[in-house]
Formats: sequence, structure tokens, C-alpha cells
Amino acid sequence: IDMVKKASSSRAPIQNLADRISGYFVPVVILISIATFVVWWLLGPEPSMVYGLVNAIAVLIIACPCALGLATPMSVMVGMGKGAENGVLIKNAEKLELLSDIDVLIVDKTGTVTEGKPSINSIQVFDDSITEDHALQLAASLNSHSEHPLANAFLEYAKSKEIELSDAQDVQIEAGFGIEGIINKKRIRLGSDSYIKSNFKVESEDQNKSISWLELDDKVVGYFSIFDQVKPLASNAIN
Repeated sequence: IDMVKKASSSRAPIQNLADRISGYFVPVVILISIATFVVWWLLGPEPSMVYGLVNAIAVLIIACPCALGLATPMSVMVGMGKGAENGVLIKNAEKLELLSDIDVLIVDKTGTVTEGKPSINSIQVFDDSITEDHALQLAASLNSHSEHPLANAFLEYAKSKEIELSDAQDVQIEAGFGIEGIINKKRIRLGSDSYIKSNFKVESEDQNKSISWLELDDKVVGYFSIFDQVKPLASNAIN
């Protein structure tokens, strides 16, 4: 509520233009009002001074710059208020004005348009020395040392398949890229393609999912496809 109040009281850039126009508009209107009074007083029918006063006041009322000065702050207040009612918070009046020129919308995915509960969609191995369950055991054992949102997906999947985890030593985490450690005297690396520096191409059905590559002693042996369910109302929210 405090954020909406502060935003509603902020000034939009277009308001500066309205203020500049008002600076010229007000004295011009006053001069026209005075001229109207003088013309009616000198050339109008009797009682000319009364007619002159009435019409001079009419000019001031009709040409009052209040609408010009109030239009922007009223629009900002109403726009931000309606946005808040619909769960959209706008930081300030300048951002509200910029909305009219937006043609690209960038949104955070995890927990915003998705449920924020990633799960393992599939496991692909392409080395005879390892099975899918063994690959999952290695990955989950490493991820038991990680607080990354995707780590829980490995742990939950391993738990659902009743896979017992192994001890991992010398675990190192490179934030945003991957994790590595030693399990049963073998160095295991798990992470993005830039972390693994893999030349493998992901199969087409997995291209729209998060991919974690598994490397065993400097050799890529497979990957995990991780999927986060899109929220039912996500498309409505974006629209």
C-alpha cells in the first residue's frame, strides 16, 4: 500500500510539459479575459460593465487550465490504483508512461509463470559404463550439498525411486553454472553446457526444458531434462 501511495504521488515526464504549457497558458487566458471585459464595457449594450464582468469571468471559467494541470496526476493515480486492484504494482509515474511504448515483455520464469517446483522429466545416458539410476544417484548425491532450486528436483526424484545416495567429497559450487565433487574416487561434474563445455546436441523434445549435463572423469556421459510446470493462469496474466 505504501509503495502504491508513493508511486501515485510521483511525477510523470509528460507532467513537466503540461506545467510548461500552463506557465504560458495562464497569463494568456488572463489577458484575453481582461480584453473581453474592456471590449464589452466599451462596445456592449447596457449595462455594459455587468456584461463585461460576466463574460470576462466566463472566459476564465471555460479556459481554466485546471484540466491541463490535473489530467496527468489524476491519470497516474487512477492507473496505478486500477493496476494495484489487479495485482500489478507500478514503481512510479515515469514507468507507467513508458508502458504505452512497450512491445517486448520479459518475465522471470521460475515461480512466476511456472509452479516453481521443477522435476526431472527424463534422463538420457550415452555411455555403456553408466545406467540411468547410477547417473541419478551421482547427480542427487552431488546436489545434496546444493541449495539451488533445481537441486531439490534431483533429490525428490531419487527419493521416489528409492535410490540411496553416496557420500560426496571436495564439493565445489559455481553459482549459476554447476557443481562438482568426488564420489567413489571419481570426479563428477553436473551443470549447464557452458560449465561442462559439451559438444552434444540436445534432442528436439528436450529443447524447451532446462538441461543439466553429467560429466564423469572429464567425459560427458548423459544429461537430465528438468521441467517446471507452467501455471494454469500464466497465459491470462501475460495477456
